[in-house]
Amino acid sequence: REALYNEYYRNAIITEKRSRSRTAHRDVAMKSLRPAAATLLLLSSLPSRVASFSPPTRNDALPLPLPLAPNPAASSASASSSSSRLRASSLVGSGDSNEEITIEQYSACLSPQEEKRSIKRESAQYSPIDSLPKWQRAALKPFKLAKRAANKVGKVVGGAKGTKQPGSLILLRCGESEWTKTGRFTGWADPDLVGEGVLEIEHAGRLLLSEGYEPDIIYTSRLKRAVKSTWTILNALSAPYLPVYKSWRLNERCYGALTGLKKMDAATTLGTEVVQAWRNSLKARPPPMKKGDQYYPGNDRRYEDLTEEQIPLTESLMDCMQRARPLWEYGIRKEIKKGNTVLVVAHTNTLRGLMQVIDDIGEEDIQEVSMTGGIPFVYKFDS
Repeated sequence: REALYNEYYRNAIITEKRSRSRTAHRDVAMKSLRPAAATLLLLSSLPSRVASFSPPTRNDALPLPLPLAPNPAASSASASSSSSRLRASSLVGSGDSNEEITIEQYSACLSPQEEKRSIKRESAQYSPIDSLPKWQRAALKPFKLAKRAANKVGKVVGGAKGTKQPGSLILLRCGESEWTKTGRFTGWADPDLVGEGVLEIEHAGRLLLSEGYEPDIIYTSRLKRAVKSTWTILNALSAPYLPVYKSWRLNERCYGALTGLKKMDAATTLGTEVVQAWRNSLKARPPPMKKGDQYYPGNDRRYEDLTEEQIPLTESLMDCMQRARPLWEYGIRKEIKKGNTVLVVAHTNTLRGLMQVIDDIGEEDIQEVSMTGGIPFVYKFDS
């Protein structure tokens, strides 16, 4: 109450200095009041003003001084102003409702249990792959098969009418990294993006906007250059709220012991034909790295959820593409069937693996397929 009085008292002084109107004598009179007497007068009219009181801001007009005459009706109501109940009109706005809500009832709807259930309901819409235990998936399998059969019957009976149009798939290679610019074998190592790489992704975002593509879900790898590329394109699309799934299956091909070496130095030391065979051959694997190597992924906590068998020591192009296949079968394709537009921001070899599965490209032809940086590759499906 004293703080409220001091606020009005200070505003009265400011008003006296700024205003040269006819009511200036009331502001002067406010200054001459003794603090004790002014406090009593303020308390007498305080209950009738608390509901409508709002602290003045810098740009708002200064409030007028409090009236000097006491309010008997308000002073009789001050005895009940210490109640712990809040009127519903103060919570939902102005109104004539007399309904009252206690503080305990209002805080109950904000309990952690309610928040936890709400988050679970939202997460259930975009559940990651293999999120349910095996026994639950086995128990739900008959219901899924029955639902699938019912959908087929509905399509046969009703025809194409009412069937949902599948969504689109957008493939985008992540931006150029520091090691790519200097000609090093990158693999599962984690160098950052360079300025040119950021510009590539921003250009890709402008292309998507110009063609009217609006992704619903984004898949990317766990490597920094892909994650930051995802952030950049979300910023370009003004859609930072979209769900993003970071899957190790979309990581770049593991180059084993070649990771971190310059390609020219490796070709000079080991021979150009050998290095080119490791790079371009479908089934040739480079020498494996050791578990004590500084680039061994098992030492990184981002892969602590993987088993030792899932963490590669070296990979061929075929191994990398087969690693990305389950993500397409059980994740991306299901979202497309629901009508969602899926954006995949990943690396050249994992994107080639997705393209091989979708287009059924042969083993010899897939070696000639490449991805251009900054240019989205769009798939549209009829069924």
